[in-house]
Amino acid sequence: MKKITRETEIHLISTILGSESKQHQDDIFNNYGSEKIQIGNFYRNTLSELLGITKLRNELTEEEIKLKVALHLSPPAAIDYKSGNKKKQWQLIKEYVTKQLDFEVNSEETDKICKEASKILQKWNTNRRNSKSTYESQREYLLKKCGNKCSNCNVSFSHERIEEEMSKYENGKLDEYKSFYNEKQEDPTYYLYPEIDHISPISSYGDEKPENKEILCKLCNRGKTDGSQLSIRREFDIANKSIQDVDIYDRHRLFYLCTYLHNKKCTNCGTSNEITIRKVVENGPLVLTNLKVICYTCLDQSRVY
Repeated sequence: MKKITRETEIHLISTILGSESKQHQDDIFNNYGSEKIQIGNFYRNTLSELLGITKLRNELTEEEIKLKVALHLSPPAAIDYKSGNKKKQWQLIKEYVTKQLDFEVNSEETDKICKEASKILQKWNTNRRNSKSTYESQREYLLKKCGNKCSNCNVSFSHERIEEEMSKYENGKLDEYKSFYNEKQEDPTYYLYPEIDHISPISSYGDEKPENKEILCKLCNRGKTDGSQLSIRREFDIANKSIQDVDIYDRHRLFYLCTYLHNKKCTNCGTSNEITIRKVVENGPLVLTNLKVICYTCLDQSRVY
């Protein structure tokens, strides 16, 4: 990559935030690199150099990159902007970048950058707002959309399914690989409850828009957490245990990760009936590579419990 001059740096920031015209963006892309490069890589490479970040995760989206730049340009008062502030949010950003980051004061480009950064921060805050009433109404909407089932394991939230789980508990036939039982609450259906899940986690760039939400049972939602993988150290610790001896949290993690890795479908019949998991080799280790997804219909036929 070419050495970034101060002038080029400001142009690049303007380009990343989207405040430049299409023609100006094309000129920067052409002047900055000798080879044709993808915009996504362009953003990551330039942001890495601008902010001194040597290792940026490749999965960063364009929106996440824009937010990182907007945060870098904004003082705390602009990030936590209050409606009663006498100055506009973009004006606070301008004061900061001109005094601390050597941007030109009397510059149309500086104004555009600051206004665009302000828009990005406002969008971030607006998209993440959610009230209790909104939550309940969205939950009802999503339940209807998904057919009153968990979007991951397809368990039904119907009264009949809850009664079925209660019957399994009373007869000592709970599925230990897919346990809805909460020992502290002494409730066999505690984790058989619909919750709203953010497909792209709130801890990342996820927002409160309906299209970023789905319904998961409490078991799957707990198992998903923030979407991170089960650590190899933790998997090693439980590999030699029976499923009954594994902490309920780790069971839920194994369950969700296994169903996720197998695209939430039964490995036997490929259907989307309610699914659970079982070992591939019964006397093998309790590790993800020795677990498979199977629906209850196939499980009943094989009679492997």
